[in-house]
Amino acid sequence: MGTKKYKVIGMRLQDARLKKGWTLDEVQLKLQISKRYLMALEAGEDDDLPGDYYTQSLIKQYANLLGVEVGNRHLENEPESIKEWRRTHGEVTSRAQKELQQKPSVLSGLIHQHPWLMGIILVGVIWLLVWAAFSEMANRYPSQLVAQKNPTVIDKTKKKPS
Repeated sequence: MGTKKYKVIGMRLQDARLKKGWTLDEVQLKLQISKRYLMALEAGEDDDLPGDYYTQSLIKQYANLLGVEVGNRHLENEPESIKEWRRTHGEVTSRAQKELQQKPSVLSGLIHQHPWLMGIILVGVIWLLVWAAFSEMANRYPSQLVAQKNPTVIDKTKKKPS
């Protein structure tokens, strides 16, 4: 039998979810977290939850989605290595917050805004590479056939006198 250390937090999250009128299926789609973990968390069933670190991340994401504060009581038994990582890198944020914080690169912006232009550029680069390869090959192996300025024509179709 588990300790049910997440029972109070799970009840608060479930209450907040129900106040918003959301189903567990809707939360699952928004967070991309297994429904069985969400159910176990709301029920406070520690035995059905993954490890503490993942569960704490799940709680943080769920609380952020619902806009509720769950406090840091569940972090008391956190291993020292994780506490050190948090001090160095900051708190684990939800996927949605990470996506908002990341600045898109210029190249990815161009690809998404003008895919046809990027296709034309790609075809142009490939064409230049092929042209350069054939040009170098032509320069490296010049043609062995050289036409003479005043060629002499010999007709071998005439029969020789015997």
